Amino acid sequence: MGYTPGQTWRDVMARDLQEPRFRISMIEAMGWRLRRNYMPIFAILLASWFLKLYSTPTPVTSPQQFIERASVPPLPGILIILTGIVFNGFLLWVVVSTRNLRGASGEILPRDVPDELLTSRPYPMP
Repeated sequence: MGYTPGQTWRDVMARDLQEPRFRISMIEAMGWRLRRNYMPIFAILLASWFLKLYSTPTPVTSPQQFIERASVPPLPGILIILTGIVFNGFLLWVVVSTRNLRGASGEILPRDVPDELLTSRPYPMP
């Protein structure tokens, strides 16, 4: 049985409107958004925070001084730095671990659509 693209597309759209569902996992969506939008922002924030701790009001002369500058009373500087490392490490882990996920491949078409529909073209290519 041959599929006509128009009829199959209508069936797919009708099914999706009747039974909406996410075609991508939450972790994959986070990875995509982090890679495309937020990682550059977080990298700039992290670099500017370290630069601010290092240089204001005078350049740091020892690691202990750097840790002291990171403190936010009543929290010690080492706790603030470790929290930043854990947070940014988690973001980096999400970015790296979701790099090869392809759950969104069914975002436009469900996975049960025949392959000939994916390769057929309703209009001739110029």
